[in-house]
Amino acid sequence: MQKLKGILLPTLSLLMICLVCAGLLAFTNGFTKEYIEKAEKEQILNMLSSVIESDRFSEQKEYSTGRGEPYPYYDAFDKDGNRIGRVLITSTNGYGGILRLVTGIDAEGKVTGLKILELHETPGLGSKVNSESFLNQFKGISRELILSKAGNTGASLGQVGLIDAISGATVSSGAVSSCVNTALEVNALIEKGAN
Repeated sequence: MQKLKGILLPTLSLLMICLVCAGLLAFTNGFTKEYIEKAEKEQILNMLSSVIESDRFSEQKEYSTGRGEPYPYYDAFDKDGNRIGRVLITSTNGYGGILRLVTGIDAEGKVTGLKILELHETPGLGSKVNSESFLNQFKGISRELILSKAGNTGASLGQVGLIDAISGATVSSGAVSSCVNTALEVNALIEKGAN
């Protein structure tokens, strides 16, 4: 009986401590979840005008291709209320985890700019996909991209649609290219549905 009491008391104490900690974590998560979502929404709204010049944007809309999660997007308008483009948010798996990209596309279907919303790539290597020199290669593209691993064969030589991968970070470079290809594809599907 004494031996059972010696085991039971510490076990119950540990169980109570674990339950209290789990409850505190759940409460903290519930309390901060709304603030985190609000901060992310503000971050996205700040990025919109950096990927396409616009006087105003629509509320967030979603488009579903029937394959996975729907794609969030915002229509961009000029001062007269004419739609001049669209901003899409796409994601894929990179080398170090999920990569989320904000892509601006004008009314002709050309990429106007990119910003990385979420990046978990290797610092100093895969994270180089967030550099302006890499992201600027995508501007003006309106068709499916081809990623070049050879270097100095694509955008650096003026070849539209051919993107120079970052040396040593081809998975990360490919993830960005995949997100842009998806954004172009989804934009074309939205356009077909809008007409």
